[in-house]
Amino acid sequence: MNNVICFLLSVSIWLCASSVNAWQQAPAQGSDPSENINPPEADQGLNSEQINRLIEQLDSNKFLIRENATEKLLSADASIIIPIATAANSGSLEKCMRCLHILKEFAVGIDVDAEIESMRQLSDIATNDNSRISTYARDLLKNIEPLQAERAVRILRSLGIEFTSFQPQPGIPGLSTGPGILINDQYRGTVDQLHYLQHLDFIQDVQITGNKVSATMLTHITKMPNVHLMSIKDAPVDLEMLKALTPLLPKLSKVRFYYLPLDDKAVPLLKKLTSVSKAEFYGLNLSLDARTELLAALPEAVAEAPNIPFRDGGFLGVTSDRESTVCIFSDVRRDGGAYEAGALSGDKVIQVDDTEVSNFSDLTKHLKNKRAGDSVNLTVVRNGEEIKMEVTLKKWPMLPVY
Repeated sequence: MNNVICFLLSVSIWLCASSVNAWQQAPAQGSDPSENINPPEADQGLNSEQINRLIEQLDSNKFLIRENATEKLLSADASIIIPIATAANSGSLEKCMRCLHILKEFAVGIDVDAEIESMRQLSDIATNDNSRISTYARDLLKNIEPLQAERAVRILRSLGIEFTSFQPQPGIPGLSTGPGILINDQYRGTVDQLHYLQHLDFIQDVQITGNKVSATMLTHITKMPNVHLMSIKDAPVDLEMLKALTPLLPKLSKVRFYYLPLDDKAVPLLKKLTSVSKAEFYGLNLSLDARTELLAALPEAVAEAPNIPFRDGGFLGVTSDRESTVCIFSDVRRDGGAYEAGALSGDKVIQVDDTEVSNFSDLTKHLKNKRAGDSVNLTVVRNGEEIKMEVTLKKWPMLPVY
């Protein structure tokens, strides 16, 4: 009886000490754990002999020894992953389960290399028909997926990637875009940390802009499972860099490439956009022959769309009813050249430069060969009075909908 009391007392003291230690290490109230994106310091002092000894202790008949060994292995660096995976296929069931638990913790940690290796090992165990724990490993992989997605959102958001929700398409009931992400020059992470993008299986739309775009970044984006909408604007994406997107191009349903250093040599690659229903190539260096060749190769939905897929990139910043027999601005965007020139919603356009305007299509056709920075002269009717205004066109913005 005395031995039992002593044992229970020892366990109680250990649990209290563990609780105090956890309380001391807990983040202060109000702090954001997502701000700490660096991996915790790993125990770098374990050599192979120590690692093997700790792995053997996972089979100890004493609970505290097993717990202590588990904690030390969890605090070690990624060098323990392969020995742990090997040990998961031998020893007692207790030892195997603890090994899988350790692999799981590395798989949902914030060390990219450790995640990749631990997921590889877990996948090998899960597909090993001779392994008695393969079924549990498969279940573990399923349980890891939402944890990895949650962690990926937290880490990527803390690194400056913006997340967007569903956006309704104006005038098209039931059609929307998103959810999506925006990667621009606010991104503060490394290219390797974009590995986490592949866990965002709920993301459909990717928008990219800025000088930080690289071929490696685009390669990571191709690993995202459900992306079918893409916009790239004002980025150094030339032909060689665009090749990194080759696996994704046939999957895209809508695409916008604005102001990229792409010329006629990019046409064979752009022809891989075999699933697009809408495409916009604005401010590219494509000749008329290249545009004709590409348009003939793209799906009929693109050629028959009311929007012109090729423009030189001048942005007026207005909308109008395309079915109307007159051209009346229904909206004037604040980021467009028309707004700065004084255009208002309700203005009726009757002339652009020396061309008469009967409807909105007349206006857009006249503007398609205008570049950002070019000026056009508009004549509008407002309250029965003709008003002339000179408009300097801007660059097309990254609109939230396609």
